[in-house]
Amino acid sequence: MATWMQEIFPYGIFSTDKDLRVESWNLWMVRHSGLTPEEVIGRSIAEVFPSLRERRLVERYERAAAGEIIVLSTALHKYLLPLTSTVPESGLPHMLQTARIAPIPEGDSIVGTVTIIEDVTQREFQAGIVNRQQEVDRLLSNALVTLLVSKDPIQDMDLIFATVKVALGLDAYASYLLSPDRKTLVMNSSTGLAPRDRDSIAKVAVSEEEILALGRVSASGNPIPPESNLDLLRALAIEGKCSYPLAVGDRVIGLVAFASYARTSIVAADGNTLSRIASYVAIAIDRERRERETIRASKAKDEFLAALSHELRTPLNPVLLMASDGALNLDYPEDVRESFAVIERNALLEARLIDDLLDITRISHGKLALDMRRLDVVAALRDALENVRPSMDEKGLSVVSQIGDTAPIAIGDYGRLQQVFWNILKNAVKFTPRGGSVTVECHVEVASRKLCISVADTGIGMQPHEIGRFFEAFSQGDHANYGQAHRFGGLGLGLAISRTLVEMHGGTITATSAGRDQGSRFTIILPCVAEGTLLSDPQLALSPTDAPLDSKPGTQAPLAILLIEDHETTRRVLGELLKRRGHVVTVAANVKEAKAAAENAHFDLVLSDIGLPDGDGFTLMKELSAKHGLKGVALTGYGMSEDIARSRESGFFAHITKPINVDRLDKIIADEFGRVLK
Repeated sequence: MATWMQEIFPYGIFSTDKDLRVESWNLWMVRHSGLTPEEVIGRSIAEVFPSLRERRLVERYERAAAGEIIVLSTALHKYLLPLTSTVPESGLPHMLQTARIAPIPEGDSIVGTVTIIEDVTQREFQAGIVNRQQEVDRLLSNALVTLLVSKDPIQDMDLIFATVKVALGLDAYASYLLSPDRKTLVMNSSTGLAPRDRDSIAKVAVSEEEILALGRVSASGNPIPPESNLDLLRALAIEGKCSYPLAVGDRVIGLVAFASYARTSIVAADGNTLSRIASYVAIAIDRERRERETIRASKAKDEFLAALSHELRTPLNPVLLMASDGALNLDYPEDVRESFAVIERNALLEARLIDDLLDITRISHGKLALDMRRLDVVAALRDALENVRPSMDEKGLSVVSQIGDTAPIAIGDYGRLQQVFWNILKNAVKFTPRGGSVTVECHVEVASRKLCISVADTGIGMQPHEIGRFFEAFSQGDHANYGQAHRFGGLGLGLAISRTLVEMHGGTITATSAGRDQGSRFTIILPCVAEGTLLSDPQLALSPTDAPLDSKPGTQAPLAILLIEDHETTRRVLGELLKRRGHVVTVAANVKEAKAAAENAHFDLVLSDIGLPDGDGFTLMKELSAKHGLKGVALTGYGMSEDIARSRESGFFAHITKPINVDRLDKIIADEFGRVLK
């Protein structure tokens, strides 16, 4: 062989004659085979490496000697010659090789063969690492996807195990959760364990010391030591096993154990993958528990607010009924009517605070609904202004009204927009000192078809950092800090609710102020439609119901009314007010009395509380409607959206949340029956 071939170290090169006896042997071959040229030259290659015949590779040399070029790859043969591996950490017994066996021509005949061998062990080993990492990444990614959408992560361990068991050579797993008393590990899911084995380790007692030890193991990322009592599969005499704590930080949730019946141990690389899966599962379990606790807490909060609303409204109801009636009763002296009006305003304010709490709950659950109609926004603004005018007069505030005579038409919920305007105006009254002023402006930007409403006051104003949080729930600005908490009253909900309502109408609300004691300005921009625009949706037509709810109807024609109310004071007061309006009223304190009354007399209308001592108003209304064809109005302290929906399903045509505004009740009755005495 030429000298230059001897000196080409990156490749093994040797040649044979036509009978496959070695003729040359380069330095690379000496280094990696451990055989000198003197030991191999003249000998058959099959004699030097007997395994060639056993592996049927001598045939390849015979074909090369016949004139064929032969290529051997690692994919099919791993190696040509059994040479020592050059990468000990690979764990391979032989060097991985690609080889080319070519004929040596001389004239028209073949005189021998030449073999060129390349060592690809390092390359293949690195490629294997990359492929392995890609497989691990795929397994971890699948586990993450499963856990991200999981409603029960511990049960979904079956899905995760199914994706990793083949790749990691596993046969079984068992997952455990720590019991609430932290004294027992309870198996929640498993696969691949015989029933007897599974039952023997279904529950394992643990001490507080062992739990603390699990927390320390989790922080290290290592498996549970095999000598630990918590290496739970040890009792099953399985050699190929590993266990990992399920923990978030040092807070232990449980543990998970993996096993292979064929392997004697779990290699470190596979252990790292299983450790990461265990940490993912722990985080998912913790997340799911927190979400469940949050939902439970939210439900408890909603139930508490609903119950609180009912309990607060019930005693407030007769107060408002008597106050509102007394304020309008011309038989009383003017000063007495004024006193009743003060009581009425404050009772309504208390009712508004209750409504704000429920509105915030509706908003947080996305259940706040709007009754969208064509409406005169200015009318809603004027009504809100009239509602707060007594409070302005009480503080001696001057009102500058620049509303104008135009009637811009918008699409919205009359009551909710009036609530927005009331909140903004009430806010101005609250924070403006005695003798100050409030300016209300309203104009239409014709080009953009926008309605701009602003309320400016000469009150305490705002600092720049306060403005950013002014529309946040329960936020009240700096005036509520430094020992002055809630000196202006309120819950800090009105503006948060107003922003949501304005945005639901497709508008915006902003607040500005020149600084402390420089007053504040709130600006509301709403979309409006050109006057006279026809809308195809019949529900958006102007109707009498777009009028303010507290408008005063005429005297109603008498109705035969069945009033069902278990609160004695409310029953007596409301009954008297209805009789004073000319109605014939029969009262009942419970379901039994109501059914008996309906059997013995004809009624035009049922006014019923929902929470009754011997049943509920929903079931009662269904029966009265089906059996006697009666119409009903629900009078209840429960005002959540689900309560209103259930009222409609039960046959009530209206749902009034206590405290009852008698003017609203008059209007609902008049609208439904259409019988008003002029």
